[in-house]
Amino acid sequence: MLTYRDIQNIYRAEKRFPTLQKIPEGFHSELSRLMSEIDDEYRENLRKVCDEILTLRIAKILRLAARPGDSSMPINLTKEEMKIYEEIRRIVFEFRENFIKIDELAKKRIDTTNQESKVDGEIDGKKEKKIKLRILKSMPAIIGSDMKHYGPFSEDDVVELPEETARILLEREVAEMI
Repeated sequence: MLTYRDIQNIYRAEKRFPTLQKIPEGFHSELSRLMSEIDDEYRENLRKVCDEILTLRIAKILRLAARPGDSSMPINLTKEEMKIYEEIRRIVFEFRENFIKIDELAKKRIDTTNQESKVDGEIDGKKEKKIKLRILKSMPAIIGSDMKHYGPFSEDDVVELPEETARILLEREVAEMI
Protein backbone atom coordinates (compact mmCIF):
# COMPACT_ATOMS: atom_id res chain seq x y z
CA MET A 1 0.00 0.00 0.00
CA LEU A 2 1.43 3.34 -1.16
CA THR A 3 1.94 6.03 1.48
CA TYR A 4 2.70 9.74 1.39
CA ARG A 5 6.23 8.95 2.54
CA ASP A 6 6.63 6.49 -0.39
CA ILE A 7 5.65 9.27 -2.81
CA GLN A 8 8.24 11.59 -1.28
CA ASN A 9 10.93 8.89 -1.60
CA ILE A 10 9.98 8.26 -5.24
CA TYR A 11 10.21 11.99 -5.92
CA ARG A 12 13.67 12.25 -4.33
CA ALA A 13 14.95 9.26 -6.32
CA GLU A 14 13.59 10.58 -9.64
CA LYS A 15 15.10 13.97 -8.94
CA ARG A 16 18.48 12.55 -7.91
CA PHE A 17 19.12 10.02 -10.70
CA PRO A 18 19.13 10.60 -14.47
CA THR A 19 17.57 7.20 -15.18
CA LEU A 20 14.01 6.07 -14.59
CA GLN A 21 13.65 4.70 -11.08
CA LYS A 22 11.67 1.63 -10.14
CA ILE A 23 8.22 2.50 -8.88
CA PRO A 24 5.69 0.08 -7.41
CA GLU A 25 3.44 -1.97 -9.69
CA GLY A 26 0.02 -0.32 -9.89
CA PHE A 27 1.54 3.05 -8.95
CA HIS A 28 -1.11 5.10 -10.75
CA SER A 29 -4.09 3.29 -9.24
CA GLU A 30 -2.49 3.34 -5.78
CA LEU A 31 -1.91 7.06 -6.23
CA SER A 32 -5.62 7.60 -6.97
CA ARG A 33 -6.51 5.64 -3.84
CA LEU A 34 -4.06 7.65 -1.73
CA MET A 35 -5.45 10.95 -3.09
CA SER A 36 -8.96 9.98 -2.03
CA GLU A 37 -7.87 8.86 1.44
CA ILE A 38 -5.44 11.62 2.39
CA ASP A 39 -6.46 14.61 4.51
CA ASP A 40 -7.37 17.77 2.63
CA GLU A 41 -4.44 19.67 4.15
CA TYR A 42 -1.94 17.27 2.47
CA ARG A 43 -3.81 16.66 -0.80
CA GLU A 44 -2.59 19.78 -2.64
CA ASN A 45 1.03 19.13 -1.65
CA LEU A 46 0.68 15.49 -2.71
CA ARG A 47 -0.72 16.60 -6.07
CA LYS A 48 2.25 18.94 -6.61
CA VAL A 49 4.77 16.22 -5.72
CA CYS A 50 3.02 13.76 -8.05
CA ASP A 51 2.99 16.33 -10.88
CA GLU A 52 6.72 16.80 -10.39
CA ILE A 53 7.32 13.02 -10.45
CA LEU A 54 5.35 12.75 -13.70
CA THR A 55 7.23 15.69 -15.22
CA LEU A 56 10.60 14.16 -14.33
CA ARG A 57 9.63 10.73 -15.66
CA ILE A 58 8.15 12.12 -18.88
CA ALA A 59 11.34 14.11 -19.53
CA LYS A 60 13.39 10.93 -19.08
CA ILE A 61 11.03 8.99 -21.37
CA LEU A 62 11.34 11.69 -24.04
CA ARG A 63 15.14 11.52 -23.91
CA LEU A 64 15.05 7.74 -24.22
CA ALA A 65 12.52 7.76 -27.06
CA ALA A 66 14.48 10.35 -29.03
CA ARG A 67 17.67 8.26 -29.14
CA PRO A 68 18.32 6.82 -32.59
CA GLY A 69 18.99 3.14 -33.01
CA ASP A 70 18.38 1.52 -29.65
CA SER A 71 14.99 -0.17 -29.94
CA SER A 72 15.04 -2.07 -26.64
CA MET A 73 12.37 -1.16 -24.11
CA PRO A 74 13.83 0.91 -21.27
CA ILE A 75 13.68 -0.58 -17.80
CA ASN A 76 11.49 0.69 -14.96
CA LEU A 77 8.61 1.89 -17.16
CA THR A 78 5.08 1.41 -15.88
CA LYS A 79 2.51 -0.13 -18.25
CA GLU A 80 1.08 3.33 -18.90
CA GLU A 81 4.54 4.75 -19.60
CA MET A 82 5.32 1.91 -22.02
CA LYS A 83 2.41 3.04 -24.19
CA ILE A 84 3.64 6.64 -24.07
CA TYR A 85 7.21 5.55 -24.86
CA GLU A 86 6.14 3.46 -27.87
CA GLU A 87 3.97 6.26 -29.28
CA ILE A 88 6.71 8.88 -28.88
CA ARG A 89 9.24 6.47 -30.40
CA ARG A 90 6.93 5.96 -33.42
CA ILE A 91 6.51 9.73 -33.89
CA VAL A 92 10.27 10.35 -33.61
CA PHE A 93 10.97 7.55 -36.12
CA GLU A 94 8.49 9.05 -38.61
CA PHE A 95 10.02 12.48 -38.13
CA ARG A 96 13.52 11.13 -38.79
CA GLU A 97 12.32 9.27 -41.88
CA ASN A 98 10.71 12.44 -43.26
CA PHE A 99 13.84 14.44 -42.49
CA ILE A 100 16.00 11.89 -44.32
CA LYS A 101 13.66 12.06 -47.34
CA ILE A 102 13.89 15.86 -47.36
CA ASP A 103 17.70 15.66 -47.10
CA GLU A 104 17.84 13.17 -49.99
CA LEU A 105 15.60 15.39 -52.14
CA ALA A 106 17.84 18.37 -51.41
CA LYS A 107 20.94 16.36 -52.41
CA LYS A 108 19.25 15.28 -55.66
CA ARG A 109 18.32 18.88 -56.37
CA ILE A 110 21.93 19.99 -55.78
CA ASP A 111 23.24 17.18 -58.02
CA THR A 112 20.80 18.22 -60.76
CA THR A 113 21.88 21.85 -60.45
CA ASN A 114 25.56 20.86 -60.64
CA GLN A 115 24.93 18.77 -63.76
CA GLU A 116 23.18 21.69 -65.46
CA SER A 117 26.24 23.85 -64.94
CA LYS A 118 28.71 22.21 -67.35
CA VAL A 119 31.72 24.43 -66.66
CA ASP A 120 32.71 25.99 -63.33
CA GLY A 121 31.52 29.58 -63.30
CA GLU A 122 29.03 29.15 -66.16
CA ILE A 123 25.55 30.58 -65.88
CA ASP A 124 23.11 29.63 -68.64
CA GLY A 125 26.01 28.36 -70.75
CA LYS A 126 28.02 31.61 -70.49
CA LYS A 127 31.25 32.01 -68.54
CA GLU A 128 30.53 34.40 -65.68
CA LYS A 129 32.74 37.48 -65.78
CA LYS A 130 35.03 38.11 -62.78
CA ILE A 131 35.93 41.59 -61.55
CA LYS A 132 39.15 42.45 -59.71
CA LEU A 133 38.57 44.54 -56.57
CA ARG A 134 40.45 46.01 -53.65
CA ILE A 135 38.62 45.61 -50.35
CA LEU A 136 38.32 48.92 -48.44
CA LYS A 137 36.89 47.60 -45.15
CA SER A 138 37.30 44.33 -43.30
CA MET A 139 34.29 42.05 -43.84
CA PRO A 140 33.15 38.58 -42.85
CA ALA A 141 32.86 35.80 -45.42
CA ILE A 142 30.07 36.14 -48.00
CA ILE A 143 28.30 33.90 -50.46
CA GLY A 144 28.73 35.18 -54.00
CA SER A 145 26.19 35.24 -56.83
CA ASP A 146 27.72 31.93 -57.99
CA MET A 147 26.84 30.41 -54.57
CA LYS A 148 30.53 30.03 -53.64
CA HIS A 149 31.99 31.26 -50.36
CA TYR A 150 34.40 34.22 -50.47
CA GLY A 151 36.32 35.80 -47.63
CA PRO A 152 36.60 36.77 -44.90
CA PHE A 153 38.22 39.93 -46.22
CA SER A 154 40.75 42.29 -44.68
CA GLU A 155 41.34 45.89 -45.66
CA ASP A 156 43.46 46.18 -48.87
CA ASP A 157 42.85 42.54 -49.94
CA VAL A 158 42.80 42.16 -53.73
CA VAL A 159 40.17 39.68 -54.91
CA GLU A 160 38.38 38.48 -58.04
CA LEU A 161 34.65 38.10 -57.60
CA PRO A 162 31.71 37.37 -59.89
CA GLU A 163 30.45 40.52 -61.60
CA GLU A 164 27.14 40.65 -59.72
CA THR A 165 28.83 40.16 -56.34
CA ALA A 166 31.47 42.77 -57.18
CA ARG A 167 28.74 45.27 -58.19
CA ILE A 168 27.05 44.88 -54.79
CA LEU A 169 30.32 45.48 -52.91
CA LEU A 170 31.04 48.54 -55.08
CA GLU A 171 27.55 49.95 -54.42
CA ARG A 172 28.06 49.52 -50.67
CA GLU A 173 31.43 51.25 -50.99
CA VAL A 174 33.33 48.47 -49.26
CA ALA A 175 35.45 47.78 -52.36
CA GLU A 176 36.92 49.61 -55.37
CA MET A 177 37.76 48.41 -58.86
CA ILE A 178 41.39 47.93 -59.76
